[in-house]
Amino acid sequence: MARTRARLRGTSLVEVLVTLVITAIALIGLAGMQARGANWQRDAFDRRAAAELALQLEERVRANYAGFRQGAYAVVLAGPPAMPPAAPAVPAAGVIPTAAESATRDLAVWLAELRRRIPMASAAVINNSATEFEIVIGLREPTADGVDPVCTAAGVGAAGYRCFRTVSHP
Repeated sequence: MARTRARLRGTSLVEVLVTLVITAIALIGLAGMQARGANWQRDAFDRRAAAELALQLEERVRANYAGFRQGAYAVVLAGPPAMPPAAPAVPAAGVIPTAAESATRDLAVWLAELRRRIPMASAAVINNSATEFEIVIGLREPTADGVDPVCTAAGVGAAGYRCFRTVSHP
């Protein structure tokens, strides 16, 4: 009887070790899910920023339709670390800039904002026709497999990039 009581009184060292191993495996899984969730959050943040930036450029082009018709908005910023050109000085009071000058300034300001919000991004603005243009923003994604065909077609990014693409009719 004494043996049975001693056996039922507590847990053995083996049971404690098994419990610790199961707990450790569960915590490692949770840590992996946390890291993956942070990557997904960053990806969503970059895609949202790309959509907002594309919309901003679309509005700039609509405001300067003459510059669009002249092809002044066509540009390729093929990936980091190239920096966009500095924005031209604001014209003096009473001086009205030409459509091309406005487009140059719009692009410089937009590309600087792109670099600020998505530092490793690349971008292309392509005039498809007299009434349509395309904005492609390449987002650095280290876990991306292969080369995104949208990036390749626009001439931005390489392996490890995914592209956000939008077509607009100003």
